[in-house]
Amino acid sequence: MTLDISNDIKQELLSAIRAIRQRVIWKPGKDVQHLDNRKSMEHIPQNYTLNDYNQLIQSIVSEPTNEVYLYTFGQDRYYQYVSKDDFIPNFDSIEIEK
Repeated sequence: MTLDISNDIKQELLSAIRAIRQRVIWKPGKDVQHLDNRKSMEHIPQNYTLNDYNQLIQSIVSEPTNEVYLYTFGQDRYYQYVSKDDFIPNFDSIEIEK
């Protein structure tokens, strides 16, 4: 289902995308945890470093043909990218600078 979203949420999303395209900032303790989780699911190679993973995320959010989905849970909003390779980085473990 597709819903119209407010201009405030659109601006929040655009701000988040601009920020993550510049630099991935993880919530405390989530970087290695998320990296290890993606390795265990075989979404990324076992030899990937955190720097490799951050570069992959930045390349995905910089690709204009990828889609962004908004999920809400209560008052919280979560954005997920879907790339042509079906790799889905999510923003729930990444600190969004406002």
